[in-house]
Amino acid sequence: MTHGGPGVIAGALAAQKPVLLLPTQNEQTMLARRIAQQGYGDFLPFDAPGSQIHKAIENLLGDTLSRAAIEHYGVRYRERGSMDNRISDLVAKILNAVARIS
Repeated sequence: MTHGGPGVIAGALAAQKPVLLLPTQNEQTMLARRIAQQGYGDFLPFDAPGSQIHKAIENLLGDTLSRAAIEHYGVRYRERGSMDNRISDLVAKILNAVARIS
Protein backbone atom coordinates (compact mmCIF):
# COMPACT_ATOMS: atom_id res chain seq x y z
CA MET A 1 0.00 0.00 0.00
CA THR A 2 1.50 3.30 -1.10
CA HIS A 3 0.62 6.74 -2.43
CA GLY A 4 1.81 5.67 -5.85
CA GLY A 5 5.38 6.76 -6.42
CA PRO A 6 6.85 5.00 -9.46
CA GLY A 7 9.92 3.67 -7.62
CA VAL A 8 7.88 1.97 -4.92
CA ILE A 9 5.47 0.55 -7.48
CA ALA A 10 8.30 -0.82 -9.63
CA GLY A 11 9.94 -2.40 -6.59
CA ALA A 12 6.72 -4.06 -5.47
CA LEU A 13 5.96 -5.41 -8.92
CA ALA A 14 9.53 -6.62 -9.41
CA ALA A 15 9.06 -8.53 -6.15
CA GLN A 16 5.79 -9.86 -7.61
CA LYS A 17 3.58 -8.15 -5.05
CA PRO A 18 0.27 -6.47 -5.90
CA VAL A 19 -0.08 -2.81 -5.04
CA LEU A 20 -2.89 -0.90 -3.43
CA LEU A 21 -2.49 2.75 -4.28
CA LEU A 22 -3.91 5.69 -2.34
CA PRO A 23 -2.79 8.57 -4.57
CA THR A 24 -2.52 12.10 -3.28
CA GLN A 25 -1.51 13.87 -6.51
CA ASN A 26 -2.83 13.91 -10.07
CA GLU A 27 0.23 12.11 -11.49
CA GLN A 28 -0.16 9.36 -8.91
CA THR A 29 -3.83 8.99 -9.81
CA MET A 30 -3.00 8.64 -13.50
CA LEU A 31 -0.39 6.00 -12.70
CA ALA A 32 -2.80 4.24 -10.33
CA ARG A 33 -5.40 3.98 -13.09
CA ARG A 34 -2.84 2.44 -15.43
CA ILE A 35 -1.70 -0.03 -12.76
CA ALA A 36 -5.31 -1.11 -12.20
CA GLN A 37 -5.93 -1.44 -15.96
CA GLN A 38 -2.87 -3.69 -16.27
CA GLY A 39 -4.14 -5.88 -13.43
CA TYR A 40 -1.15 -5.13 -11.18
CA GLY A 41 -3.19 -3.69 -8.35
CA ASP A 42 -6.00 -1.38 -7.41
CA PHE A 43 -6.47 2.16 -6.14
CA LEU A 44 -8.75 3.98 -3.78
CA PRO A 45 -9.17 7.61 -2.77
CA PHE A 46 -6.56 8.72 -0.25
CA ASP A 47 -9.25 9.20 2.39
CA ALA A 48 -10.91 5.80 1.87
CA PRO A 49 -12.24 4.27 5.09
CA GLY A 50 -10.35 1.40 6.68
CA SER A 51 -13.09 -1.09 5.83
CA GLN A 52 -12.77 -0.26 2.13
CA ILE A 53 -8.98 -0.58 2.29
CA HIS A 54 -9.29 -3.94 4.06
CA LYS A 55 -11.69 -5.22 1.39
CA ALA A 56 -9.42 -4.03 -1.43
CA ILE A 57 -6.45 -5.84 0.11
CA GLU A 58 -8.47 -9.04 0.45
CA ASN A 59 -9.55 -8.74 -3.20
CA LEU A 60 -5.97 -8.19 -4.40
CA LEU A 61 -4.61 -11.14 -2.46
CA GLY A 62 -7.34 -13.44 -3.78
CA ASP A 63 -7.24 -12.29 -7.42
CA THR A 64 -5.54 -15.02 -9.47
CA LEU A 65 -5.64 -12.98 -12.70
CA SER A 66 -3.78 -10.13 -11.02
CA ARG A 67 -1.32 -12.59 -9.53
CA ALA A 68 -0.57 -14.01 -13.00
CA ALA A 69 -0.09 -10.50 -14.47
CA ILE A 70 2.21 -9.51 -11.62
CA GLU A 71 4.27 -12.69 -11.92
CA HIS A 72 4.66 -12.05 -15.66
CA TYR A 73 5.83 -8.49 -14.92
CA GLY A 74 8.33 -9.75 -12.34
CA VAL A 75 9.82 -12.27 -14.78
CA ARG A 76 10.15 -9.64 -17.52
CA TYR A 77 11.74 -7.19 -15.09
CA ARG A 78 14.33 -9.71 -13.91
CA GLU A 79 15.10 -10.82 -17.48
CA ARG A 80 15.85 -7.25 -18.51
CA GLY A 81 17.66 -6.41 -15.30
CA SER A 82 17.00 -3.36 -13.24
CA MET A 83 18.43 0.01 -14.18
CA ASP A 84 20.51 -0.07 -10.98
CA ASN A 85 22.13 -3.35 -12.05
CA ARG A 86 22.84 -2.07 -15.55
CA ILE A 87 24.37 1.14 -14.21
CA SER A 88 26.53 -0.67 -11.67
CA ASP A 89 27.71 -3.12 -14.37
CA LEU A 90 28.65 -0.20 -16.62
CA VAL A 91 30.52 1.58 -13.81
CA ALA A 92 32.42 -1.63 -13.00
CA LYS A 93 33.44 -2.01 -16.66
CA ILE A 94 34.64 1.59 -16.82
CA LEU A 95 36.63 1.23 -13.59
CA ASN A 96 38.22 -2.00 -14.84
CA ALA A 97 39.15 -0.35 -18.13
CA VAL A 98 40.67 2.65 -16.33
CA ALA A 99 42.63 0.32 -14.01
CA ARG A 100 44.10 -1.51 -17.02
CA ILE A 101 45.15 1.78 -18.63
CA SER A 102 46.80 3.14 -15.47
